[in-house]
Amino acid sequence: MIFSKLTILARLAIGFGIGLVILIIVSLSSLGKLAALNESLIMTVDFNGTVSNILSQALGEAQKASSAMRNVIVLTDVPNMTKEKEAFDKSLQAYDSYSADLNKLFLTDPNASAEEKNFLVKMAEAISTAMPLIKKAFDLGLANDPKAPDVLMGETGRRWING
Repeated sequence: MIFSKLTILARLAIGFGIGLVILIIVSLSSLGKLAALNESLIMTVDFNGTVSNILSQALGEAQKASSAMRNVIVLTDVPNMTKEKEAFDKSLQAYDSYSADLNKLFLTDPNASAEEKNFLVKMAEAISTAMPLIKKAFDLGLANDPKAPDVLMGETGRRWING
């Protein structure tokens, strides 16, 4: 064999050279896969960050609306109740805007699962079912009707929980 006629130095050089070439090929392949993984991770983090931001803002608006509703039911003076109605309407409008943003985000995301999309549909159905009762309780509170807390805690709560 030709390899047996080579000197030890030449054999070592060829062996290390082959090892070095394999090392370079493996390293380049790994770098390519890491770059693709990094890109995927960046897209996931950006998407989830956007979703988390929208959700936290929507929940904040829902909390403001619920505080305004509580205040209207508790208050009896018209000027403060009027301010709370404005806050309630503004919060509901902002909530609807954030909800639309979230729906648009998931509908345009090619990686959104059917389960995620179905969950959004169920949430929209639950909100549309509960919203008339929420507004009914709010209107009763504006009218200083003593039934307002019962509607809020009874009808609205059951409908919201049971969907």
